[in-house]
Amino acid sequence: MSLRRSLIALAASVVVTGASGAQAQVFGTGPWTGLYIGAHGGHGWNGSSGVDLTGWAGGIQAGYNLQLGSVVLGVEGDYTWSNLDGTSRLANLPLTGTVDSLWSVRGRLGYSFANSVMIYGTAGYGGFDTSVRALVAGFNLTGSTSVSSVVVGGGAELLLTRSIMLRLEGLRYIGDGNSWTTGGDGDVTILRAGVSYKF
Repeated sequence: MSLRRSLIALAASVVVTGASGAQAQVFGTGPWTGLYIGAHGGHGWNGSSGVDLTGWAGGIQAGYNLQLGSVVLGVEGDYTWSNLDGTSRLANLPLTGTVDSLWSVRGRLGYSFANSVMIYGTAGYGGFDTSVRALVAGFNLTGSTSVSSVVVGGGAELLLTRSIMLRLEGLRYIGDGNSWTTGGDGDVTILRAGVSYKF
């Protein structure tokens, strides 16, 4: 091979390598990039005046992360079963209120340290289902409603292995105020830990 052809081949190799690296940077091939699914559990309470509700909460989450340098963009959906309950009295009638489940679809924006620790903020749309029970003249009366909400929060996540991610996070569900069981402004706060498997 002549010197000219060798130089052309070398230049072409450099261009292809550089283009591949640029493509990898643009489309995100960092350790956080990928589809994941997992489970979470924790404690919740209402953040408003009215009946005090507390209890456990646990569920599943799934999402996708895209890492661009130290920045991690993501989208996540989750569903949480809960048993946040409390009692009060209305017109001298004992009432029991419960938040039965919560869900959300959120965007996530994170910053990764050393490709193994990430802090992030999250915001999106969600809701929760509530129910109320009352004993009137010996009869159990029940009712339920669904409350839509804005969901905001944040947390920290650890990439334990290539596929295992651990997290601690807090989410605030800011409801539309239509739920008796969560008080006047319809807020619910959840603090939870979770584990996810990244494919």
